[in-house]
Amino acid sequence: MDPTGAPAPAPAPAPAPAPEPPRSAAWHAGLVRGPARVALLCALCWVVATALSLVYVLVSVAVRGFRAVAGGAGGPGDDVEGAAMLLVYLPVVWLFAIVPVVVVGWPAGLGLAWLLRRRAREVEHVVAFAAVGAVLATALVRPPVTGGWPEALLVGAVVASLGAAGAGGGRWWAGAVLRRRAARGELAHRPGIAPPPPWW
Repeated sequence: MDPTGAPAPAPAPAPAPAPEPPRSAAWHAGLVRGPARVALLCALCWVVATALSLVYVLVSVAVRGFRAVAGGAGGPGDDVEGAAMLLVYLPVVWLFAIVPVVVVGWPAGLGLAWLLRRRAREVEHVVAFAAVGAVLATALVRPPVTGGWPEALLVGAVVASLGAAGAGGGRWWAGAVLRRRAARGELAHRPGIAPPPPWW
């Protein structure tokens, strides 16, 4: 009570604590959809496929060099020349790979992300994108093979594995990027961030 006899004013209520940003445990994998997020996915897919193809070429060059030193079949000159051609054409292949990723991969990613929009588990999305990436890579690239079926099978397996690792790795990477942004609260006020309800 103050000196005039009036009751003291009640203390102001404490401000409500700020809401915590959504935690990564509540992440819904179906949020990786839409043109911008699938474009991010495709860019990361291209980065992963580029890095893996570089590893494959370096391993192939090492094997060819070993065969050249050991005097394997085909002669040392053929092996060294083939290794040099792989290194020369690899940047060209990287540049041309952008075209199928944009023309085919982006629409296919949009459709697949929309089909999986109600699936909350990240692993289901990664596996689905990896499978589609393997099929698309095999159908689009189909490198000419002049040897027998073992060589054709090996080349097809390499192409399919690059497509699967690129698409699956890009999808995992895009999910990790957006999951971290959601955990920091950066996606909380964006429209369309709420995941769709499940079918069951």
